[in-house]
Amino acid sequence: METRVLTVMLALLVMGGNAAADDAPRTSADMGLPQFHTTGGGDWHTAENWFEESTGESRVPGEYDIAYFGYRMTPEPAVVTFSDDAIANRIKVEGDRAPQPLTLELNGHTLTLNAQCEIKSPLIVVNGTITNTNRYIIDGGSLTIGSDATMTATGGIDMVTLKDGGLLEIAGGRLRQNTGLRDVRAEAGTTIHFTGEGGSIHGRHAELQPDATLRYTLANDGYREAPFVVAGIRSLGTLELAVAEDYEHNPGERFVLIAYGDAGRAVDGVEQTFTDLPEGAVLAVNGHQFQLSYVDRGVIAVTAQE
Repeated sequence: METRVLTVMLALLVMGGNAAADDAPRTSADMGLPQFHTTGGGDWHTAENWFEESTGESRVPGEYDIAYFGYRMTPEPAVVTFSDDAIANRIKVEGDRAPQPLTLELNGHTLTLNAQCEIKSPLIVVNGTITNTNRYIIDGGSLTIGSDATMTATGGIDMVTLKDGGLLEIAGGRLRQNTGLRDVRAEAGTTIHFTGEGGSIHGRHAELQPDATLRYTLANDGYREAPFVVAGIRSLGTLELAVAEDYEHNPGERFVLIAYGDAGRAVDGVEQTFTDLPEGAVLAVNGHQFQLSYVDRGVIAVTAQE
């Protein structure tokens, strides 16, 4: 009789211990790697769309997890939608067999991240906010910040770093720092593209290596205000202009490309220039000509010519 009572008591203690462990809050030591695996996409908040390989669980990423989009997804484009705010330690986007275009449709919600994010496949963000207390590394992939989207970052030095052919595209959305000012750094062979659909980058320093490209598509709405706003310029890389399909050329129209200098402080000129483009250089684009100027007190601009 005593043995049976002792056995029951031990079983209850074990059950209680397991329950306590199950209820214990997760910490950074419990970091997991939930992998999105639903072809074509689905809702971020649906557990069945995620698979944690180490545990065999289906669960939505949490504060200490890496939300991984990679080899469990097929190469077809996928759209992941949000029905509420979400949080993860970081996101990692990479194709296994081929680039896998991924769209995060935030539907007005916020995704909060707390660590360096790697983007190795095409990622498009629309209609909401991604805020990160670290930086984004675009390593051979592309990041498009689309309509009604804002991405923020802090990082130790950079808020975004482009490398290995990476592409940052501003297509109606905004990239800015969370607190303080952080740099935008582009290595050789990478591109920052302003598509002419609106949107902006706000940062501390622009640092583009000579073989990095800063591309602007000029549209009829023009760039009345600079889409690229920085406190200073360390290097500018290569300038490339294009025009939108419906572009109408109006001689004398000015397109502001970059605004620089601390707020409230006039700047007479910038020491750095685009590769092989001195003051007054004329660029020809699809039969149209634009003259480049660095000396217009705190802005770099091109003006449409006859």
